[in-house]
Amino acid sequence: MELSQDQVRWICLTDAIFVDPVGRVFEHEGCIYRAIYPEQQDYVQSLFDRGVVAALVEKKLLVETTVSDLRVAGYPMVLQHKRVRWQLKPHTWSIQFLRKAALHFVELNLALLEYGLGTCDGHWANFMQVRNEQPVWIDFGSIVSLQTDADKCRNGIIQFRTCFLHSLSLIEQNRALEKLYRNYTLNLSSLTDEEFHWISHGRRLPFGYGGLGRVSPATARAVQTGQRLLSGRNLGWVPPAIKEGVGAAIKTARGVLKRVRTWQSRQDAASLAKERAKILRDCKTWLEDLRFQRPQTQWGRYHRPQELNKDKSLDACDYRAQLVEALITRLAPRTAVDIAANAGKFALLMAKKGVETYAFDVDQAAIDKLSEACEQMPSISLTVGVHSIYGADGPESWNRLPNNACGELALALAITHHLLITAHLPHDFVAKSLAQYCSETLLTEFMPYGLGNTKYVPDPLPEGYSLAMQLEALGRLFGRITVIFSPSLPTWSFRIMLLCEDTRQGEAGTTEVQTMVYRPELWSEEGLVIRLLCSACDEVFPFAGDMSIACSRCGEVLQLEELQLEAVRRLGLPAEEG
Repeated sequence: MELSQDQVRWICLTDAIFVDPVGRVFEHEGCIYRAIYPEQQDYVQSLFDRGVVAALVEKKLLVETTVSDLRVAGYPMVLQHKRVRWQLKPHTWSIQFLRKAALHFVELNLALLEYGLGTCDGHWANFMQVRNEQPVWIDFGSIVSLQTDADKCRNGIIQFRTCFLHSLSLIEQNRALEKLYRNYTLNLSSLTDEEFHWISHGRRLPFGYGGLGRVSPATARAVQTGQRLLSGRNLGWVPPAIKEGVGAAIKTARGVLKRVRTWQSRQDAASLAKERAKILRDCKTWLEDLRFQRPQTQWGRYHRPQELNKDKSLDACDYRAQLVEALITRLAPRTAVDIAANAGKFALLMAKKGVETYAFDVDQAAIDKLSEACEQMPSISLTVGVHSIYGADGPESWNRLPNNACGELALALAITHHLLITAHLPHDFVAKSLAQYCSETLLTEFMPYGLGNTKYVPDPLPEGYSLAMQLEALGRLFGRITVIFSPSLPTWSFRIMLLCEDTRQGEAGTTEVQTMVYRPELWSEEGLVIRLLCSACDEVFPFAGDMSIACSRCGEVLQLEELQLEAVRRLGLPAEEG
């Protein structure tokens, strides 16, 4: 089948410039292809004939790539690349993934050396995240010959240094400098040698130097913080381990970077390959020894390690977790997004059930825990990101979905009360922000006591904070909402599960609201209670077994139905709430 050039959607970095040296990347019917230039056909075919592509794909160093039967007018050869489901942008990577990607670059280039090849690019935009938070190189066109493209291969190493080594070196010294990395990558920039030199020595950064362009105030503040941290001046209190480790970390990092810079002067191909191998091995050793301090954050301790254990991730959960697991089993989504996932307890649960899952949170300490848990589960399909529900640009950009992260199911648990009360956001805005992450179903919660467990926090609650208002906002976006009351310990926070189905896709209509109670076997004998909420007056009262109950405060009759779910394994109760 041959297509005209007008029948495909070309993918490029700008509207006019295609930078791939061997071909042009395009999308057709949901698949990703690369049309090879006529003068590059023999070279690309040799990569397949010599077994280079097969070897790299087998080692999971290169995205799966095959020769396609598809043809495009003017291009004698077309390759097909496996499409990556979640397309993360570098400024949303976890720091653990940044390190993994750097190691991946080293391993890829060491493997290519065996064939006299290397990559002419070394920036983060050439990576995607696949199963179990693992990196994969997607830029097939960057693979070039060391003999004929020596200068390009040097540029690849230089780019790798500025995009990866500089940032990782600074973040190792202090996690406060992580914000610097995110601001640079958000602006599609990296730390130049000059900038890294100045920041590492604690001197004032010449803003705008080296093609940095316009620097945002957030970047400027992050740089100034980094200068103070690394210089030891105006610090206030800083953990002694940070002060003691800064000098050694700088010295180690500069040793690696100096070797990278020295390499640029080598000219002939033989010494080039030898020195390249030495640089790559030194970088690999440094990266493997790299360790990051876990930042102390508000939500970094929310989940205990045993809750994320690969074999016992739900042994310490309550009946809320049992309900979530049962609903996920019933819904059986193929893809899912865990919004504000914290350490990813439910994201891991879905991924272990075979759901292709994307989990994100703005708290890097929590994401560090999730990254560590992923290391223990190599077979799951879980992608991890670091950003807020609005992405990196703030609440005004909610309609620009971060990382194209839309799944059949979206989980938004333990988040709405923070958005509505702490962030002072309106119900409609919160509902739209959460609904954008799902194509079919949203599972979220309402917290009747606000930020409190058994008492109102704040007291009184903000005007308009009510179940009725939340149902009204969600009802504009979904055709069916199920309100679910479930058991919990009396001292635990009161949470009402909201299962929102049948997305409206912008169409107006009525919403069916159903109220149900989930009563696991023997729940009343385990010291648990089921609390109910009157949506008319927000009165809280206990469930006594009657399926039709009149509110003692306003007289509104609450009609309940029994929620029947597929049986799930019995779970033990923890000593305290997670």
